Amino acid sequence: MDLDLRKKLAERFRHFALEECHDSSPLYAVFALTVADHDELVKLAGHCRAGQPPANLLFAAVHDILLRGETHQLREFYPAFTTPTRACGEAGEYFLDFCRQHHDEIKSLISVRLVQTNEVRRCVYLQAAFAEAMHRMGERPLSLIELGPSAALNLCWDRYDYGFESWGSDSSVKITTEWRGPSRPPTWKRRPNIVFRSGVDLNVVDMENEEERRWLQALIWPEHHERRERLPKAMEIVREEKIHHEEGDAVLLLPQLVSETPADSLPGIFHTHVANQMSLEQRNQLLDLVDTLGKERDLCHIHNNIEHHFHLTYYQDGIRHDVPLAKTDGHARWVEWLA
Repeated sequence: MDLDLRKKLAERFRHFALEECHDSSPLYAVFALTVADHDELVKLAGHCRAGQPPANLLFAAVHDILLRGETHQLREFYPAFTTPTRACGEAGEYFLDFCRQHHDEIKSLISVRLVQTNEVRRCVYLQAAFAEAMHRMGERPLSLIELGPSAALNLCWDRYDYGFESWGSDSSVKITTEWRGPSRPPTWKRRPNIVFRSGVDLNVVDMENEEERRWLQALIWPEHHERRERLPKAMEIVREEKIHHEEGDAVLLLPQLVSETPADSLPGIFHTHVANQMSLEQRNQLLDLVDTLGKERDLCHIHNNIEHHFHLTYYQDGIRHDVPLAKTDGHARWVEWLA
């Protein structure tokens, strides 16, 4: 990695610390600034796969090794392992030492692993988005198609309890958020009628594989207790569902998946934090493809990281409609409804 690339990568870690972690993970903010200040750590982070967020990937690799039982003193700063007795500001030197000791293992992990967080709390705005689509298009059976579903946790958004619907109260997965602003999404009159669930991912997560389940845990940020407690409960619910998985390129496989949905259903294509890992060319190919499919049958496309907001595009009788839905926190801790 040449000097210019290392400087740009160091700045990405500095930005991650100051903009993404400042009110969400003080420990990861310390880690990110430590990386930015040490060229050897920047070089290590440079081994992550193209298009992957390097900070999330590097810190998940460290967390994964700790979850296996590594007894390094860095454990003392993770709330999941202990009640921290030291200020997280002291963690930088221990993080540096850990990365030096486990350099080759970390390098191996980040060169093959993907960031597949699939944050369950995002379902709170997904269910709202589909309620908005039904409100505008008329209630009908839904066929869910998720791009980049990882472990498919968000493909089961109708199986969770949001605390304000007439269904879901029997679910073990409880999800809340802070609704900001004066607007609120439409509510469901009854439980959604979902007749088809499918997903296409470059790397389908095997829920029966212990290493892959642990990797999902490793992707959760240290201070996010609710996320850590919610994940295994959501994984159990997903195991009960019949979900059709395809491994490969979403743009190539999407027409096939849409064609497999029941003819009387509404295909609901959705993705949350996937487009930010696509190139501009790939995003444009996807949007062009959805436009083409939308001329052939009614469908909706719900997505983040393309517009400046969470967005709904729906096609009815061949006509395209665009609806800005919401502004959201990355982990859905708050949602400001716009529609």
